[in-house]
Parts: sequence; C-alpha cells; structure tokens
Amino acid sequence: MPNPYDQLRGLVTVGQDRSMRNRAHGNSSEKMWSTYFTESERFDKDAADGWKEDANGVLVFTGLFSATVAAFVIESYKKLSSDSGDDTVFMLKQISQQLVGNANGTLVIPLTPPVFTPAPSIVCVNAMWLISLVFSIASALSATLMQQWARRYTQLPQIPSLASERARVRSYLFLGIRRYGMLRAAELTPTLLHISVFLFFVGLVIFFFTIFKTVAIILSIFVGLFAVVYLGLTILPCIKHDSPYRTPVSSTWWYMWHTSFSFAATISYGILNVFHDILVPYNTGNITSLRQQVLVRIMRPFELAAKKHRQRLKDGFRKTIVQAAIGASDHIDFRVLTWILETPALSEEQKLQDFIADVPSGMALRLMKSGDRFTKSIFHKHLFALFKTCTPDSFELEEPARTHRLAICLNTIYHVVRAFHDIESGSSPDISGMIREDMRVDFADLTTMKALFTDKDPAIRVIARCICALLARLIPRAHPFDAAQLAWLSGILDVQSNSMYGAASDIRLFDEMNVDAFVHGVLSYQPMDVLPIKQAMSFVETLFVLLDAGSNADFEIKFGGLIRRAERHDRLRHVLVPLGEIFYGLFPVTMPTPSINP
Repeated sequence: MPNPYDQLRGLVTVGQDRSMRNRAHGNSSEKMWSTYFTESERFDKDAADGWKEDANGVLVFTGLFSATVAAFVIESYKKLSSDSGDDTVFMLKQISQQLVGNANGTLVIPLTPPVFTPAPSIVCVNAMWLISLVFSIASALSATLMQQWARRYTQLPQIPSLASERARVRSYLFLGIRRYGMLRAAELTPTLLHISVFLFFVGLVIFFFTIFKTVAIILSIFVGLFAVVYLGLTILPCIKHDSPYRTPVSSTWWYMWHTSFSFAATISYGILNVFHDILVPYNTGNITSLRQQVLVRIMRPFELAAKKHRQRLKDGFRKTIVQAAIGASDHIDFRVLTWILETPALSEEQKLQDFIADVPSGMALRLMKSGDRFTKSIFHKHLFALFKTCTPDSFELEEPARTHRLAICLNTIYHVVRAFHDIESGSSPDISGMIREDMRVDFADLTTMKALFTDKDPAIRVIARCICALLARLIPRAHPFDAAQLAWLSGILDVQSNSMYGAASDIRLFDEMNVDAFVHGVLSYQPMDVLPIKQAMSFVETLFVLLDAGSNADFEIKFGGLIRRAERHDRLRHVLVPLGEIFYGLFPVTMPTPSINP
C-alpha cells in the first residue's frame, strides 16, 4: 500500500526552494510571433508616446522662447551699424562750423567723418542671441521630425497581415533605432533648447553691462545661481542613481565622468604595475615580500575602479540605474510597502486581502515590527481588522469567501510567528516581546482558537494548531509570564493550570508537553488518519521548530525519539500510525519499527 506522505520526501529541508517551473510552448510560429508582436507593441507604444510628449513640450516652450529672443534681437542688431542720429549730429556740426567760418572770413577745414566700429560686447551679445534663436528653431524642427519618426515607427509594422511579417518589420525598425542611436537623437532635441536658454542668459548679462552696471550685476547673480542649480541637477543622477532629477546633459556628463575615471584608474594602475615589475622580482604569483604586499594593496583599488567604470560605460546610463535599483537593500521594499499600507489604496477589504496573501513571510514580520512599544504597526492593524471579518463568530461573508479569507489571514499569522523563531534581530527585546504578546492576544485568543481547532476545513485546523504551538513555545522563554498567559497555555495544551505552572519553569518538560499537545491535536482530528500534503508540510515545518532541530539529521533523530515516546504515551499512541507514516515519508531508510502494544 503506498504511503500517502511519500510526496514529502525531499521537500522538508529548511530554506530549500520548493518552487516548480512550468514552460509553455506555442503551437506554431505564428502564435509565437503574435505573442512577440503584442508585447513589443506595448513597449513601442510607450516609447513613441514618450517621444511625442517630449516633442510637444519642446514645441510649446520653443514658440514662447523664440518670440522672446527675437524681440531682444530686434533691438540689439541695430547697434551693429552706425546710428543715423549720430550721422545727423555730425553733419549739423560741420554746417555750423562752415557758417561761422564764412561770417569771419576764415577757412574752415572739413571734419573727417568718424569710422563706426561696433563694441566687442555688442558683437558678442548679438552673436549669442542669434545662435540662441537658431538653436531654438532647430530644436522645434527636431521635435517636429521626432513626432513624424515616432508615428512612422508605430505605423509601418501594422501594414503586413501575417504576425511573423509584422514582427519582422518591427524588429527591422527596432534594430535600426538602436543602430542609428535614435534615443540619443531624442535627447538632443531638449539639449539644443537648453543650450539656447543659456546663450540667451549670458548675452542678457553682457548686454546690461553695456547699459547699466548695477542691473547687470544683480542679473548675473541670479543667472549664476540658476547655472549652479542646473549643474547640480545634471551631476546628481551620476552620483546618486535614485535621484529623480536630471537634465538632457546628464547622459553626456555621465559618460564623460566614467570615461575620465576609467582612464585615470587605468593609467594609475599601469604606472603602479610598472613599478611592481621593477621593484618585485618575477615569481609564480605568490605574494611573499613586504614590498610586494604593499604594492598589491595599493594597486588593488585602482584595478577595481578601472573595472567598475569600464563596466558602467558598457552597461550605459539607464541600465546602470536599473542594476543599482535591483541590487539595493530590501529596506526599500519595506518602506514602500509601509507607505502603501498607510494610503487609502488598500481601504477595500478585497484589495487588502489580495495584498496580504502575497506578502512574503520575512517581509510580513518586518512590517509587523514597524511599530513601537506604544503603538501597533499599520500592518498589524490591517491584518487584525481583516481577521475579525472572517472568524467563526463573524457573519459578514458567505462561507466559501469567509473560509478563503480566514486561510489567508492564518497563513500570514503563521509566517510571522514562524519567522520569530528564525529572526530575533532588528528591534529591541522589549518591542519583540510586545509584538509576540500582541499576536497572541489579537490573533490567538483562546475562544477563537478552540473554534478553529474543530473547523471542518483541515487547512484551518492545522494552521491554527501550528500558530498556537509556536506561540506557546515562546512564552516560557520570555520571563516573567503572567496569569493570562498561563491560562492561555493551559487551554491550548489542554492541561491543568497547576501542572502548567510547574512545567513552564522547566523548558525541556514544557517543550515535550507542547509537542505532544500539537501532534495529538493535529493528527487526532484527521478523517481516515490521512493529512493533506499541504497541511502535512506545515505540520512538519512546525514540528521542526518545536523539536528545536538544528539540521535535517538532528530533526531525524528527534523525530524518531518522538515516535518512541509516542509508543509509551497513552495520549499519542492512537496517532502513532500517521506519525510513523509521516516519518517514513521524510526518512524512508531509517524508519523505526513502531511496536504498538495493546
């Protein structure tokens, strides 16, 4: 007769990955290319929409800015030629001298007309403003072309009828975009506009220095501040990859930054390597002398820096930011999950239920610990509110929905309590103890758990027993414990309070009582003595903790001792057969032969 627990074999190693991967294969190449085209079309649409939005912003700003620059150019270009008023004054002055000479009978020498030469500052101002105007108009033209290119890129793949042909056209155009650097061309459009703005500002400062120095100084201060802020926004994403601020020049600066550092590190490493070859005799690679150790210690940072900057240049600006985000600390996940819990987005119970169902066990514990000794965490409050809607005495939901939600809540509670046995750092002992006590009071009160112990769903029964057994194991280890905890332990372990008090002072004796009550409670309520495989896994994982097993070999030894104790224990004797089958499912070679005496 096959063992119903053979599926457990090889699945109980603590921390072992038990995920199963399924591969889906398309029925035909057309289906494959259709899937490819659908996914790539979404990507292309997002990219094209981004290009169009950037182009629209450039066109709007360019229209206003070009009109402003043109107004200043109209006034400034006149200073490049002689003023007609000055010519009139010169002619009147010469006529006046001739009239005086005629009246006095003297000879008047005609005045030499002055040669007009525009001031260098005026030439510089007009050059900057005209170049600014050219760049602005060129930016507008580039934005218009960008809109046309984006429209062409998204429309051409729609012409063929077959999915494979549409995919071929899309791939052909996509590779062309990468080959000819359209992404850089898209960044060039706003870059031209930004250069145009700075040229206008510099020309404006110079222009006012020729008119009124005080105004020019005030204007130059504000332009300088603007330039410093712009430079900071350009450099910041190169240093801090999580910075949301950047400018079109940031990519260029980033490549210059890493190229310079890569070159400097490579040259420095090469020079040190030459010194190493001169000062250190040739050997097989073993670092023997003190001189070699010092040189290698100095060379190592330069070698690592050169490799790092070369890799950054190879990956590019955008990919480097993505890799930095992926490799960042998981504290980021904790912060954003805490944030989403504090927003109204999860105010609906169904959304909250789906969210809690997907929270990993380690993260659930961290979210539960996010409170302090005076207030409970927002995750605790949300979980408690959801749990109260699906307890046996609640009538808010229909039975299938209530059972499903209850299973989700209990699984989350189980993962949190289980994680307490694996992770005891990250908060002070006082806060950890208060969290454990809050878990017992809010999620494992005696009345609710007694009702769940006899629930018709085996998943509910088993997970409730697991939660209580793990919580019970923690209480004697957190001295002192009060009368309420003692009464709770007596009810969960089904023993008298006076016996419970004596056992709680002896950790070894209490652990045996806890294990016996847990095994008896789980296996004695299963129909036909067969525990569903998923619940059997939870049972085994909890038993691993309760037996204080440090490894699989230790677990095998202590599990065998439990079976031998069950042979002598009247309370466990009637669950000896399913207990032995679970042991055989885990460790088939060393199965102890139970001797059941009537």
